[in-house]
Amino acid sequence: MSHTYNDKPFDAKVMACMEIYPWKVTELRGGLEWPLHVFGFIAVRDLLDHKSNFIFNRDRDDAQRLTGTA
Repeated sequence: MSHTYNDKPFDAKVMACMEIYPWKVTELRGGLEWPLHVFGFIAVRDLLDHKSNFIFNRDRDDAQRLTGTA
């Protein structure tokens, strides 16, 4: 809000960015039970880097364990 009413600073510029949204498992259906063992990968590409950016990457042997507690 520092530049709301004034001209933009001389070095300000518009840049592309990546937004990451968190997920929370709140309910299990379809016979799933706690703890969950999550594996696989989530990868994204953006305008800045056309290579894959891994957000999550786990093998079956190194699955992340989700317990239902906060």
